[in-house]
Amino acid sequence: MCLYLSDFVDEPVIYDYCDNTKSSKWYLCENDDGIYFKSVAYKDMCISSIKNKIVLSKCDENSVMKYIEASKFIKSKSKCLSVLDGEDDPDYLTLTNCDRNNKKLLFEISYRKPNKKGTTNTTTTTTTTTTTITTSAITTTKQSVPTINYKDKPKFIYNSLANKCLFAQAKLNQPPLIKSCKNNNMFKWILSPYPEGYLFSYAYTDRCLSVTNNIKMDTCNNNINTFKYTGEGTIYPSNNNDECLSTTEEDNDNDDNVYLNTCYDFDNQIWSFWDTNPYDIINHLNKCMNSNYNGKLTISDCDDSKNSIWQIPISGDGFYKSLLNNLCLQVSNINKGTIVMSDCNPNSVIYDINNTYNGE
Repeated sequence: MCLYLSDFVDEPVIYDYCDNTKSSKWYLCENDDGIYFKSVAYKDMCISSIKNKIVLSKCDENSVMKYIEASKFIKSKSKCLSVLDGEDDPDYLTLTNCDRNNKKLLFEISYRKPNKKGTTNTTTTTTTTTTTITTSAITTTKQSVPTINYKDKPKFIYNSLANKCLFAQAKLNQPPLIKSCKNNNMFKWILSPYPEGYLFSYAYTDRCLSVTNNIKMDTCNNNINTFKYTGEGTIYPSNNNDECLSTTEEDNDNDDNVYLNTCYDFDNQIWSFWDTNPYDIINHLNKCMNSNYNGKLTISDCDDSKNSIWQIPISGDGFYKSLLNNLCLQVSNINKGTIVMSDCNPNSVIYDINNTYNGE
């Protein structure tokens, strides 16, 4: 089923069988605030959230959405788009609390009209241009075995919600844990090759993170899972992008276990890779470089949200991109040292300090 154009402006957007007409096709437009699902049939009209009703309306601030690829949620502010299939509201959509176990909230973008075989019995769809957002079953293929580079620089893997780091236990076939970050090799990991490859312990370089019924440390071999680290900060097995590395959802300091749970883009599934112990930096300054949707930079309190989270190169040159607005740091005046937020382009590349003129 696809998100389908209603017959009149300000009337509900419905879901219906996918076809090749403009009624089930949508342009996926993006700006600093988020994304817009713009009608192909009426190009000044967007899917909009007005008083928790999903309608076709003029594109404005009510049309700002966010598509979370890992969880397959379409979010409007803090709520998720959901289908209604009750007798009173047939084929309509609404906004509801995000719930990873509710299949009515799952959508997928496709560049072709979904066929009946590729869709599930319980979900819906939407399209962008030749792009359909559908809750179709995930097809996976076996990944080729990557080459491990044991000389890659080890990283601390930090979860800001728990304020702890991933920890490798000494005993084989045990799950990793999250503990207060310390400066020893049991807190250091290498993902090789980056950003998708084997995730192995720097303390026990013959042991890799593996998934067999549950997540654990196993002897590295060709049958071990590879993992992918995304720009959104999630980590999931290469052969299953439905489940992400997670800490507990509860405020429980006594639960130091790590889980594989359905991906839903909550902070307990957001990880960052650090060259040094995060505590050495966070506890010293206790401040973060924050961005906002308008691209303004501030040094202020760390709030465990995407305002304070950045995607940076694991090594070498690259972009320093905000996870909040997808803008990059850029030097606007090298003489004054002025840093601004701008679109990510060649002028936004920040070079490795070891490649500067003096190497310092």
